[in-house]
Amino acid sequence: IDVDQRDIIQRNLDIKKIETRVHYTQPLHELPAYENCAGPDILSVASAMSRRVLSLPFYPELTDLEVEYIIDRVIDSALS
Repeated sequence: IDVDQRDIIQRNLDIKKIETRVHYTQPLHELPAYENCAGPDILSVASAMSRRVLSLPFYPELTDLEVEYIIDRVIDSALS
């Protein structure tokens, strides 16, 4: 999901025992191996998204009730 205050929401969800992940903490063009390669300004979108995107749990065994619980906790965290 794309959220403001990702780290705060992630912490709040962790307190509720909802495991989340940040899969791309640093976009490719910001890695040290590519520091000498100038990129177009369009890559600023990738930079911004790397600080906003949070992966929620998803797998076949999640019940509808668990999905609703996760959604409600995300909403609660985003509003607080």
